Amino acid sequence: MMKTKTLRLFIPLCLLCITMFQNCSEHTHVDLPDPALESIEVKDITNEAQLKVSIENPDGATGVEGSNKLIDGDTTTKYLAREINVLNIDFQFDTVKLVASYEFTTGNDFDERDPLDWKFYGSNDGQNWSELDSHTGMQFRKRRTTYKFHFKNDQQFTHYRWSISKLYSGNMFQ
Repeated sequence: MMKTKTLRLFIPLCLLCITMFQNCSEHTHVDLPDPALESIEVKDITNEAQLKVSIENPDGATGVEGSNKLIDGDTTTKYLAREINVLNIDFQFDTVKLVASYEFTTGNDFDERDPLDWKFYGSNDGQNWSELDSHTGMQFRKRRTTYKFHFKNDQQFTHYRWSISKLYSGNMFQ
């Protein structure tokens, strides 16, 4: 059982419910977080969501590298998707949530499987999406390292989507 305020996930995503703050998405150097944001208390809400991925691991959600590893709270496990063009990772909640931050931990091997370009969205119907954050050309050279992304958001949504449109190289995501 984790006793930290932020539950770090292996890859790709941990939705965090936090208070409002200034946008730091424009910063491309993820090793230099805004000190003001570090003091904001965050709460992991992934265990409250229904998880859905657009491409499942061949062994299924409960497989060794299945999508359930996205929210298992163990940074030594991973989700692996093959043959991706675009990968959508959706979280659906029973009630609206305010999310202004997310994090993921890079895999233990093969940096070419890391996300390079992505967008993060919110929706209240799972059909019409509002872009909340986006990144292009991100490179993560450190393995098993957690990266956090904060953005300004004052809208609560019942659905959140991390849409990965490009990997560092290849077509396998972890």
